[in-house]
Amino acid sequence: MKNIVKILAIGLVALTGVARYPAADAQQRSPDAQSLEKLAKSGSDLTKLHHFDFSLRFPTQLSAERAELELVGLAFTTRIERGKSGEERVIQASKTMFPVESDLSGLRDKLDAIAAAGRGVYEGWQARPVAAGK
Repeated sequence: MKNIVKILAIGLVALTGVARYPAADAQQRSPDAQSLEKLAKSGSDLTKLHHFDFSLRFPTQLSAERAELELVGLAFTTRIERGKSGEERVIQASKTMFPVESDLSGLRDKLDAIAAAGRGVYEGWQARPVAAGK
């Protein structure tokens, strides 16, 4: 009887460890990987081109305009909009590309640097699902 209790206890500990592992793994994945997973779960075919919208926030019109020049140089289509308060501006930068985590991660690094140079912040990206066959 003691052996059965030990076996059950070991099995329970093993199952608990396995159940926790995926959650820890999800927290360690990049924001881009997590967003791509959500995009795939929504029915998007990740082997197709997608239209991505990237958002960057800046404290002034001038800093947004300077950043916009760099974004255009990286083949983005851009639009500057008023922010939530005063001088704040938001750049909506768009690009059509394949949804590849390494590419998005590389862009994240570049966009973070562009935003930081203008005392701004890169807020992330959004993409609409693309169904198979389109």
